[in-house]
Amino acid sequence: MTIRSVTIICRLSRLPLLIGAVLLAMWRAAPAHAVTFVVTSNADAVDAKPGDGVCATAAATPACTLRAAIQEANALAGADTINVPSGTYFLTIQGANEDAAATGDLDVTGELTINGTGTNPPVIGGGGIDRVFDVLGTATVTLSRLTIQNGNPGGANATGGGIRNAGNLTLLNLAVRNNTVQNGDGGGIANLGSGRMQLTNVTLSGNVAAARGGGLANDVGGSMQLVNVTLTDNGAFQGGDIDNLGDAELVNTIVTNSRQGLNCTGLAILTLGYNIDDGESCGLIAPGDRSDTDPGLGTPTGGTFVYPLVAGSPAIDAGNNAHCPATDQRGAPRPTDGNGDGIFGCDIGAYEAPGPLQFTPTPSPTVSPTPLPPTETPTGTPELPTPTPTLVAPTVTPGGAAILLSTATGSPGDQVTFSAVLDTGGAIVGSAQNDITFDSSNVLIAALQNGTPDCVKNPDLADKNAGFNFRPNGCTGAICTMVRAFILPTSSPTSQIDDGSTLYTCNVNISSEAAPGEYPLAVSRVSLSNPLGTPVAGAVGGDGKVVVVARPTETPTASATPSATATPTVTPIACVGDCNHSAGVTIEEVITLVNIALGSSPVSACVAGDANGNGEITVNEIIAAVNNALNGCRPPAAS
Repeated sequence: MTIRSVTIICRLSRLPLLIGAVLLAMWRAAPAHAVTFVVTSNADAVDAKPGDGVCATAAATPACTLRAAIQEANALAGADTINVPSGTYFLTIQGANEDAAATGDLDVTGELTINGTGTNPPVIGGGGIDRVFDVLGTATVTLSRLTIQNGNPGGANATGGGIRNAGNLTLLNLAVRNNTVQNGDGGGIANLGSGRMQLTNVTLSGNVAAARGGGLANDVGGSMQLVNVTLTDNGAFQGGDIDNLGDAELVNTIVTNSRQGLNCTGLAILTLGYNIDDGESCGLIAPGDRSDTDPGLGTPTGGTFVYPLVAGSPAIDAGNNAHCPATDQRGAPRPTDGNGDGIFGCDIGAYEAPGPLQFTPTPSPTVSPTPLPPTETPTGTPELPTPTPTLVAPTVTPGGAAILLSTATGSPGDQVTFSAVLDTGGAIVGSAQNDITFDSSNVLIAALQNGTPDCVKNPDLADKNAGFNFRPNGCTGAICTMVRAFILPTSSPTSQIDDGSTLYTCNVNISSEAAPGEYPLAVSRVSLSNPLGTPVAGAVGGDGKVVVVARPTETPTASATPSATATPTVTPIACVGDCNHSAGVTIEEVITLVNIALGSSPVSACVAGDANGNGEITVNEIIAAVNNALNGCRPPAAS
């Protein structure tokens, strides 16, 4: 008995430590918080202690370098941000083929956004010692407003002079220039088989690879989409600008002036139209595409290294507004009337020629949530078309083409559907584009598993493509505040869309916390074109809304009679933590409660630990069980 008592006492003495371990485990299981680092030094030095949340080198005067900030972000959980001021940042620590960002290239392993700040985009230079960025397969990375240059990974079969991507990579408003791969593929960028890549407003120039893809090499299994990208003066044995062995899409993109090899080689590229190739190698066959066409590029000036469009360039106003970013690579607004013909068209490539701006993208003042009384001269007995029950009454200027959103009604927690309907206003319409701003915390447009909006094109529009993207680019959840929707032709010319046609429908998730009321679906950036691709002037939008109503309160049926089960009560547990009803609590039973609290065991493993009957095990309940183990179980209070 003495030996058994000593054993029990020793084991119970571990319980305070166990409580501490439980609290620590629960703290570690809590959602990670994003951290923003600001680079303060253009030196190339490692972080003194990666993972401590402080970006600081071990120098006598600590500073936050770009390498140190990336090491901290890699070590921390959550989506982090690094802001890099204007300046030049050269890599100087030699040592290739390691993945901790300690030497050579800048390895990124987690979820990270790197933004260039200041007057000019910061220049990140590889210094010829390695490539510049290596995005590993575990990473989701956005690089914005940077210049990436002078990378060279060296070695046999090395890939990616500026960037090697095996993860999810978004490039926005940046230049990748003058990078080299001496014995492999992807002078500017190599997108590996697991890589997913989106480029918007990017210039790739002066990059060289010995084998494939001077500008870009896309491997088997890789996917990439290029929107308003300019590729010029790149060179490789195969595909001076692009070599594609995976899935690739181009829209509003210039591919030109390969210094070695054809502009494009490899598998066919899916063109969404409105691209320019100064040869015939890229297979441009969609509406708005131009082959054997000199895009008319000027000489890069300023700190962005973007190629301007010379006067008379065929790229001016020749892009597709449905895919047009809000700005160009420099941050200048799009679209403008760059050629002075009165039509506001997105320019092809990363540069937008100066000119008058299109109408403001905010809803027209003539659009009002309150229907206006008729002002037209009556023509006998009014015989208005019967509206779809959920549509908002049109409030746009009579005679103008418009995209009208409907009203959807539901209760908190419901999913509802709204539609976008075309009012041609007498115009002939073949394609359409618009943005929808919504309340992302109360009435969030639902997302599909692939992260795109849960919107569906009208299947009757058989000769049209459709695309739906959250804005800003790459956003998720409550960060998304807008959807861009477009309906594009698959051939040229295309059939017109009939007046009153539904363009698409979208599902909206109403938050369970949404208060009753009306939440607007605001239309902006409306752009319509005729079947030949000519914009329809003066197109506007009619706002919709989601009406949230309180969920009806359930009332008891007439046959219901009061009973003991009508007001259930939680039976007090005689001894919290006594899983096997032995009138005592052992350390094994406390450990069982810990596992339930951490989610590795079901509550059914120890119902006696759930003192309040809420289906969970809390820290307070674990502490109560520990006290029962130390002090013995107390009988339940007499009723």
